[in-house]
Amino acid sequence: MKIFLFLFLFLFLNSVLLLINGQSIKIYDLSSFDEQNKYPNSSELSTCNFIFYFLSVDDLKTGIPFTYSSNTPLAVFKGPKIHNSSSEINSFEFLGADYGYYEFTIIVTAGSKSSSFVYKFSCWVVNSNQEFNPYNTFTWILKFESLNCLLNKIKFIELDIKYSKIGRNTFAISSSLVQKSPKSITIDFASGHLLIKLESIFSNYNINKNINIALYPNPNLIIEEKGIGYGPLFKINSSSLFPYYNIHNPNSPNFQNTISPIYGFPGQYTFIGQIKNLDNGENLTLKTLNGTSFIDISTIKFNFKEKKQDSFGISSNIGYSQTNPTFFTISFKSISEFKYSTNDYYLNGLKVISSSFPFGFINGSNESFNYEATFSFSPLTVSPLQFQINSEPTKSIITIGNPGSNFQKILSYEINHLFEFKYLIKITTDASLNNLPGYIKINEVYYFGLEKCTSNETNNPTFEIIVDFLYGSLDEDGGGIEISDTSGKKSLYTTSSFYSISPPLKINYPFNFDIDIKNIQDIKFLFNNIDVRNKKRANIMYFNYTSSNIINNQITFALHLSDRTSYIPGEPLKDNKFYYSKWNSTIKMFQIEFFINGNSMSGILPWFLTNGNQNSLQISNSFFPLENQLIILNTSYDGYGPIITSIQQRNISHSLLVIFQIEDLINGFSHGDFIIRGEVDNSIYKFQLTEFNRVFGTNKIGIYEHALLIRSNNLKCFNQTYVISDVILYDIHGNRAIFQEWNKDGGYYSTTNPFINYLSNPDVFKFSYDCGNYIDLTPPELLSFSIEKSSQQNQRTITILFEARDLDSGLKPNQFPTLYGITPMQSIQSIPTIVFMNDTHVKYKSIIEFPISFANISTIYFSVYGFINNGGHFSGFSSDYISRHFITSAVDIGFTRYLAIESSSDITSEGGELWVIGREFHSTLSLKINYLDENLGFSQQHLTPIKSYSTALLFNGINKTNQNFIIKLIDLNGIESNEYLIIPILFNYYDDNNNNNNNSNDNNNTSESLTTTPSPTTPTNQTTPTPSLPTTTPLVTNQPQQCKGTPVCGSPKNGYCTSNGCVCFSPYTGLDCLSKTLVLEQPKFNTTYPTSEMQISFEQLQQSSASNSLNENSVFFKTLIAVSSLREMDINNKPIKTFKFGKWSYSKIDSSSSRYTTTINVKSLDGKKTTQTQIVTVLQWFENETTIEFANQNISMNPSTNKFTISISSYQFENPLHNLQLVMEASISTTQDDDKICSLREYGETSSGDNSNYLKIKVDDVSLYGRFIRRAIVDTFVKSVDNILLDSSLNALSNPDELQSFIGITIPYFNDNVIIDPDFSILIDDNSVSDEEDAICKNKKPSISSTQLAGIIIGCVLFAIIIVIVSTYFIIKKRKESKFISKSNNKMKDFGSEK
Repeated sequence: MKIFLFLFLFLFLNSVLLLINGQSIKIYDLSSFDEQNKYPNSSELSTCNFIFYFLSVDDLKTGIPFTYSSNTPLAVFKGPKIHNSSSEINSFEFLGADYGYYEFTIIVTAGSKSSSFVYKFSCWVVNSNQEFNPYNTFTWILKFESLNCLLNKIKFIELDIKYSKIGRNTFAISSSLVQKSPKSITIDFASGHLLIKLESIFSNYNINKNINIALYPNPNLIIEEKGIGYGPLFKINSSSLFPYYNIHNPNSPNFQNTISPIYGFPGQYTFIGQIKNLDNGENLTLKTLNGTSFIDISTIKFNFKEKKQDSFGISSNIGYSQTNPTFFTISFKSISEFKYSTNDYYLNGLKVISSSFPFGFINGSNESFNYEATFSFSPLTVSPLQFQINSEPTKSIITIGNPGSNFQKILSYEINHLFEFKYLIKITTDASLNNLPGYIKINEVYYFGLEKCTSNETNNPTFEIIVDFLYGSLDEDGGGIEISDTSGKKSLYTTSSFYSISPPLKINYPFNFDIDIKNIQDIKFLFNNIDVRNKKRANIMYFNYTSSNIINNQITFALHLSDRTSYIPGEPLKDNKFYYSKWNSTIKMFQIEFFINGNSMSGILPWFLTNGNQNSLQISNSFFPLENQLIILNTSYDGYGPIITSIQQRNISHSLLVIFQIEDLINGFSHGDFIIRGEVDNSIYKFQLTEFNRVFGTNKIGIYEHALLIRSNNLKCFNQTYVISDVILYDIHGNRAIFQEWNKDGGYYSTTNPFINYLSNPDVFKFSYDCGNYIDLTPPELLSFSIEKSSQQNQRTITILFEARDLDSGLKPNQFPTLYGITPMQSIQSIPTIVFMNDTHVKYKSIIEFPISFANISTIYFSVYGFINNGGHFSGFSSDYISRHFITSAVDIGFTRYLAIESSSDITSEGGELWVIGREFHSTLSLKINYLDENLGFSQQHLTPIKSYSTALLFNGINKTNQNFIIKLIDLNGIESNEYLIIPILFNYYDDNNNNNNNSNDNNNTSESLTTTPSPTTPTNQTTPTPSLPTTTPLVTNQPQQCKGTPVCGSPKNGYCTSNGCVCFSPYTGLDCLSKTLVLEQPKFNTTYPTSEMQISFEQLQQSSASNSLNENSVFFKTLIAVSSLREMDINNKPIKTFKFGKWSYSKIDSSSSRYTTTINVKSLDGKKTTQTQIVTVLQWFENETTIEFANQNISMNPSTNKFTISISSYQFENPLHNLQLVMEASISTTQDDDKICSLREYGETSSGDNSNYLKIKVDDVSLYGRFIRRAIVDTFVKSVDNILLDSSLNALSNPDELQSFIGITIPYFNDNVIIDPDFSILIDDNSVSDEEDAICKNKKPSISSTQLAGIIIGCVLFAIIIVIVSTYFIIKKRKESKFISKSNNKMKDFGSEK
């Protein structure tokens, strides 16, 4: 209501109403003040452009159309923006107005009635005698003091000058030419030139001493770019902190290239740069600034061949066909070789899918192929349909559609700030059930169908969309709000668009403002001169922003660190990390908490501030004096990712073993992602290298191996070259080295190339595998295809089953086809799993769960591509083909509503406010919080929202905690949302001047006066996260269990009860959380066999000692864990082969990890073939509680846990239906000589959410606890495995003082590699094992309670009475029987005498 009242007051106070002779037509001026007085758009221009908006109203509502005119030809009528039966909003443009004051009249006519309105405006001249104020900082800054309104652009005569706007009429100036003498620059104004003389910012520098240069590759060779944009590089070693140079090309002017530091130490840094403006065969001169002049340091001549983007082999003769009213098919035969490019497909200007091979490839090889792909469209689509591939010419396709839809309109609009640069936009459209939105696009992000609908979707639906305006805006440059129906008709609304007449309302963005550098004051940091050697550091930036138009607690700033460890020069900023401000009401300043990466470069840390939106100004640290800078201290800087220093190969059995030497001398190598492709058949091998692939060395210099399965069981394969196409290597602190052969934007990654040593040797990227001359020209066939929808209500899940065969050569191992689901505006992909495979046939299964945003108003058409045979050819099948040969290729899934949490705002360990984002929200929901923090007593908390929207709720009062916590929403009817895990950000602050990790608040005077941060706590150790691996089938999960224990789950400090059972807090574990992990010293590694053996004395248990020292009279417990054997199991789960492990090769990884390698010879049952399989076991000891990731699952490791990571290379199965079973042995024994000693064995499922089996073998109150995760990494996919107790079949020992168990980890059929990850720990229990019913005891004499004794006595008495009664009965019965027999005998005698 307030906004409506304001607008009406605005209209009456700022508009002029002219009534002529009782005229019924009224005109209201809707223009802003900025449109009435302005400067030309740039300093050199002498004319201004104006646009004026006005509202015309026919009070009599005659229905006669309006006509418009003006008294000058310079005013151009632009047509109606919005109208109803009696009103219109229109605009006039007044273009090319020279300097001066203007008046012009607009005339509005309806029939015989008319009205007029006079506009008054000015185009102001920018005089060349403007006053300016050059700031004395790192760059030149000019501020024009006497301008009356905004000057947006200025023009310089000198071509080397660049500038950026950093405030109101304030500009930062830079030059591409570096010189030490004063700099003269000339600003071009329409009224004349303004000459400015500026002092050199380099006048105090002695630059570029002791220069050394290295060129990559060798310029004497003929060079061909291996990847797009990966051109020649050079490295400079310089004692200067900021060396500057020019490359002189005779055919182009001098210019400064961008270089960046990559490693080194103060006084000797190495910088890297890319050689650009390169003409083939021309001499280039590299010059550097030394003293007062540039000197030549190298002459370069390259014979250079640039790599061009592949044309995809598209023929100009593309075929189009439509056999279905809602889809069409394109087809063509390639005219050139395919080179792995990614292709974009557009329908009516909307990108439907972006995909490389195998989408659309129906048969052939990379050298020559046939292409066919099906695309769907709405029945209402306007004909002709506009279709385009990449930047190829657009094709108009005449469709059988029925164009009958209307453009969709916005009926209401609202925008609210949530957090950071996240804004909630709420719009209502005039859509109906027959004409629903196909998508709504805001800030270049698409929201499809009913994804964000929060009301009745059948009539005038309302949508709530949360938009991130870090980059983007609602004006024309930012894309505005675009609404498209399913037919492709689009409506565009921007900040100049009116969506309502009564009252007149525009699309607004009220939070937009330009940062002005003069308003940023008092920049300080919590810590300065901060040491980042080998560690990430937390810090806080403080500043004030002084502006009368700004309310501090309603605006947000973002901080971006621009150093090489945080940002690769040229990379899109939207892909980088930003830290956001909060208003600190205590100290009345903005504060931004942020992290500085470990081993960052010494000196001034570069950064900039922004306030978001498309045209946001970036305020760099270089615009401020030295006292506002953050200084970094570090002796060893590393800003370059790991590099590959050696590449080799070895052919083993059916596999190609690729061997890389990887080097990162300062930070150390963490992990790397690789893609290797078959050059002819396009087979794709994706894998990751980690420490478990390291066979020699350390993470500073190490050799890593990975085996690619090339040859199938039938020994047929195609001779081809395998090529490295993509590599990303990460070091310990997150620096990346990136190579992407066909990335269109690869240029800005060229200075991160991990193959920098191999730019002159493209052959090093290639591997060969000799298969002979076998070729199979017949591509694989599709035998069946079916789609099944889930029968469960509100389930958006389908199952697709299909079968393929290749009778000649079979399907290539370890290669999976891809399913593509296509709608008119979206696509989805799925990799299936294999359910059956032999030499010629493969059956596949794919379970697809669709996101809520996908295809809720469209039919999904499926195609499948990427079948590759062993003879060098592939095949695929379009939706058109599948629909003609099988029952269907399509499915409809509809639209469902349910309460769900989808995301949240960030929250620190300080607690406070939390935004929860999701769907189907309302104000009566409450938030239930389960804290996993012992300091909070593992308590629960219930909160009600303080702000409520249908997709966002704000809660306040979150407790301080540095532990994860779980949230859930509950409504008044008890309906619950999903559980959602919140991970607080822990900013651990400590001062270098105090002791390391000092937890005091009183770090220095700055922290006392500025920070309100509480005492920092040390975070739980966590490993570097790795990208998620794909899954092929739904993974098994543990069944819900009843919470056990007395008290339940031990106590609040031990754990808490959930619907799945007890979840324990470290160091407690077990189904009842009553077992406690015993903290021990790390045992010594066995250097001959991968076993873990520990001894614990009874005295140590009694004293809870962590020492492993023993005396000769000690009673002790001994545990043993060993990798026992490997067995191949047939379809009846019977072993057909068993391999006992022989000699292991031992190597130490680090102080807590060791690696063991052995090889087994696998001989086929017929004795004709023998192959080798390598088993690698890595033992890792965890001293502290640590969270690791394995198979896409976070696993909590308790202190003193020993983890076995076991990797098995390619194994030659006798049958694809067989499994492998790895057998592990665990035992525990004691020297205690006690008649009361007992043992117990437990096996089952855990309840802590880690989806594992557990084995607990216990003697007395000491247990060996093993956890076996029910999933493994199989051929880079996450798959389920079975863990089976084998004690009965392997005759495990079961004695009171010694217990043994065998676990079989059953691994499904695989081609290349499998990794499993069990772990073990020692527990101490509160309860006695002798109390357990299944306990094995030496002398199990049960004790009898008084109640039991009374029961026994009563039982005995009753038994005696029964005996007496029974005995009496039988005595009486015996007597009766004797009398009866006597009488019978007498009668027989009498009968005999009578005869």
